[in-house]
This record gives sequence, C-alpha cells and structure tokens, in this order.
Amino acid sequence: TDTLIREVKEETGLDVKIAKHLAYTIEMYDLKILSYLVTPVNPDQAISLNYEASDFGWFTYDEALQLDLYGDTEKVLTEATELLR
Repeated sequence: TDTLIREVKEETGLDVKIAKHLAYTIEMYDLKILSYLVTPVNPDQAISLNYEASDFGWFTYDEALQLDLYGDTEKVLTEATELLR
C-alpha cells in the first residue's frame, strides 16, 4: 500500500489515503493487479501530472462507462460506486 500512495504522488502530485481495498483483482502474465479506492488528503490540492500521464479527467459513473475502458475497469468502477452509495 505504501507503493500505491507513492506512485499516485509521483504520477499526479496528489497526497492520498487508502479508503478501501476493492475485492476485484486482475491477474495476467506474471502480474497481479489489485484495486483500491483512494481519497485525497487535501481535496483542494492541484494535480500535477508527470511524464507517465498525458491527461486526466473527473467523471461521473455514467460518463466513465462511455469511455474506452481498459480490460475489466467497468467492474472495478461498479464495485467502487456501490461502496460509495
């Protein structure tokens, strides 16, 4: 989990805390991708992307489902949305 917090900071400039480990896990090749719901420590903190990201956006659940999502991202979004309701 420390790696997650560090990577979010490096890639977005945001300080975050882990709100919940989501049950959904993706396993492919020799990788295991875990999904977490994070919240910003300071909601007013500005995002500053590093070279690993080209853009970002904030979307409602319905707007996110209209995007070209990678793999099983829709399942992860659904689980996170259900936790927030």
